[in-house]
Formats: sequence, structure tokens, C-alpha cells
Amino acid sequence: MQLTTAQRRLFLRWIYKNIGADTLEDALWDNFATDRINDLVSGKSVSKTEGEGWATEFRIFKGFSPADILELAGQLVDEYDTCLSLLGGSATDAAIYAEMLDRMQPVTQFENDYSTFGIAATGGVS
Repeated sequence: MQLTTAQRRLFLRWIYKNIGADTLEDALWDNFATDRINDLVSGKSVSKTEGEGWATEFRIFKGFSPADILELAGQLVDEYDTCLSLLGGSATDAAIYAEMLDRMQPVTQFENDYSTFGIAATGGVS
């Protein structure tokens, strides 16, 4: 399932709100991403089991799989690294957080761009 921009922004806000004494980097990497990876590797992220005519399914949120949460964690860590690079190594957590939110804008419209489309002299498409 593809996570929406609103869902990614909500998770980032939740992580930032619950940061505690950690830095934003620690909260994203050590407390969120590493925990999700450990859950998956250790088998704690069982999403579905069946047996004896019964089936049980566990989800973090309806429709999210453990792989979706790992993807989210990776995206947030990548976004953090990008923002840290853009703002400089001495940027504050608040500045990085604001930049991350600013860069997570939903696509609300699009239009076709045919500016590089050309017709060859022979009449065919190039």
C-alpha cells in the first residue's frame, strides 16, 4: 500500500512530538527505523497466521503491512538526511523538522508537458 503524504506527515509529527530527550535523528533512526527492522527480523511483525480453520491478522493500522512501515521509516530517514544536508550540519532539530514537513507536500494537480515532444521531418514521431 502506498502511504499518502498526509500519513507520512502524521507519522513525522507523532515521532517529533514523542521525541523526549533524543535528537530527531535518534528518534527517527534508533527509536523508529531500527525497532521496525528488529521487529521484522525477529518475527515479531506477524501480519497473518492460519491454522485449524482459524485465521488471525495483525496490522499496525488497517491496510498497513510491516513492509509499509519499513518503507515509511526508510523514507523518513532519507528525508532527514536530505534536509540536514540542505540546511547544513549544525541545523537544529526544529529547523530540520520544519524543512521535512515543508518538503512533504501533496501533489494536488498535474499537467502534461509535451515541450520535448517533436515531429520528425519525415512525418513520424521522434
